[in-house]
Amino acid sequence: TAVEIANRMCQTTISWIFAGAAVDDSIEALIGKIQDANPNVRRIVSLDAASKCELLRSADCLLMPSRFVHEAAPLVVLEAMSHGVVPVTSRQGAMPEMVGDAGIVCDSIEDFVNALTKLALDRVELDRLSGLSIERWQCTYSGQIFEERVRQVLACF
Repeated sequence: TAVEIANRMCQTTISWIFAGAAVDDSIEALIGKIQDANPNVRRIVSLDAASKCELLRSADCLLMPSRFVHEAAPLVVLEAMSHGVVPVTSRQGAMPEMVGDAGIVCDSIEDFVNALTKLALDRVELDRLSGLSIERWQCTYSGQIFEERVRQVLACF
């Protein structure tokens, strides 16, 4: 899905970085084709923790168009939010709840294209959502908040 979105937006000046291992060789081949056709596409197969943080610090948006009905809560969305990266996700699993009003939840490829186009053109909105992403992470998902929640659960036993 991400490759299809990037392909539809290949005429924009958006820079794309496909990071992480592909699910299978056919996906890797699709990424290779779009990379050959678009100079704004980069491929990073593996990242160590420091490289991942550096990549997130330089990013504006995280595109997470999962098609898995039981997606749960992908850690990468929280990692992005902690860096002020605006999550643009599908409506799978816990992602809508994770993102809340700090990002954009999409239902179709067209929704993703529209959301990314809007954020690319409207820096004020991008900055607003970036601030909300950091705030939501700090108030809901930070290590301190997680520790407090675990202590509350353990206090019941």
